[in-house]
Amino acid sequence: MQLRVKAWLEQDGRAVFGEGLLELLRKVEELGSLSAAANSMSMSYREAWGRVRDAEQRLDRPLLIRHAGGRGGGGARLTEFASGLLTRFARIEDELHQIAAQLAQRHLAGI
Repeated sequence: MQLRVKAWLEQDGRAVFGEGLLELLRKVEELGSLSAAANSMSMSYREAWGRVRDAEQRLDRPLLIRHAGGRGGGGARLTEFASGLLTRFARIEDELHQIAAQLAQRHLAGI
């Protein structure tokens, strides 16, 4: 039996950052574009842009540096703040999962 946990960040009772945005920003980092990231996740660009915009507004900090399209194509990269947020959130999730595994072993063994 396993104990499952899920983490997200809230501000004023509203979700600001969680697994979905984490995955989207990781894809932007990997693919260099919000459009490509959205496409790889079977998400519309409009939905991806809305998630990023909402998080940026709630955090009052930009998450992406955008480059307009054109001849060479557009793109996006993470701000320094967003990169740090990804790193910190990943650490929190790792530690939380380790704690959950320890608790499950201690309290659920033999069930």
